[in-house]
Amino acid sequence: MPIIVIGGGIAGCTVALALRERGSAVTLIQASERPGAATPASAGMVAPQYESHPSDPTFRLGMESAARYPEFLAGVNALAGSAVELEGHGMLVANFSGPEHAAATLSALDHRAEGLEAEVLSGAEAASLEPAAAPEVESFLWFPSATRLDCRALARALTQAVDAAGVRRVSDRAAGLLSEGDRATGVRLEDGGSVEGSGVVLAAGCWSRELAGLPRHLPVRPVRGQMLRLASGRLPTGPVLADHAGRYLVPRPGGALAGSTMDEAGWVPEVTEAGRAFIRDSTRRLCPAAGDAAIVEEWAGLRPLSDDGVPIVGPDPELAGLSYASGYGRSGILLAPLVAEIVADLALGREPGIAWRALSIDRFGAAGVHSNGEH
Repeated sequence: MPIIVIGGGIAGCTVALALRERGSAVTLIQASERPGAATPASAGMVAPQYESHPSDPTFRLGMESAARYPEFLAGVNALAGSAVELEGHGMLVANFSGPEHAAATLSALDHRAEGLEAEVLSGAEAASLEPAAAPEVESFLWFPSATRLDCRALARALTQAVDAAGVRRVSDRAAGLLSEGDRATGVRLEDGGSVEGSGVVLAAGCWSRELAGLPRHLPVRPVRGQMLRLASGRLPTGPVLADHAGRYLVPRPGGALAGSTMDEAGWVPEVTEAGRAFIRDSTRRLCPAAGDAAIVEEWAGLRPLSDDGVPIVGPDPELAGLSYASGYGRSGILLAPLVAEIVADLALGREPGIAWRALSIDRFGAAGVHSNGEH
């Protein structure tokens, strides 16, 4: 019997591909694209040194996942007949004050102590790398190994790769988990049908917690990230420009992606006037031309954020056959290839060669009755 994967975004597709690589039959339950789907809404940065500090619990996961990206993309492209590529132009993180400059100097030392490239540059040095960067910035933290990709192209390629790999795809919404005794046995669909399997991997982003019949509350919630696509000849064309609060300008052909917010707005994937103004103001500090550039597109994605900000990965400790791949937050693009390997190994009863237990759901305590359904 197949392993069932719930979710057609990057989390679900990468797990499905990793399971197929290990010889497992896979059924992927993929609803039609939901408003607010996180994968195509992402800016596509593969920048673990920006997303976390060497002391953070997910830092090494991010570094290991980034190192796997070239091989991962090569596999997806070979299956899909696509040409999704990493662009390696680095990242400049602005220090707007003396305290930010001092903190960035210490951070660069921490990264270099790990054998990684990191350097604090003057404004003039940064301008030689990216002339569009704001000239009045105190200094910039420079991560030369940061890369980026086109997430919409990746989302399309992943769907094609899943089909080419022989994954059975069910176009419906998963409504509930089926179980017998202490084992997950399948998934009930919204149309009234069901799919049986030898195991279930829940990888449906922030919608994962909505599945009825889970053995416990899944502490993942939607956090809205609003994005703008700008068009101008004076926007950055080389490195990503970012600040220390999660705002950034990511160069794209003919313009740049500007983001992002972290809104506790529930299930509302809308761009708001306040969000638009916030992004405009924050990115203008990084690049003056961003304040006047035309907005040619705008959207919002719902990031799946766990209660402690760390992904929820691996088997449920009480219901055999159920595994989680959720709660990636704003690092879903970065972490998905590595987490997929961990989840696939665990779903097949193998111990991964990667430390993962700090990501287990049992860190949140004992199981309880899920609010949306029965056991």
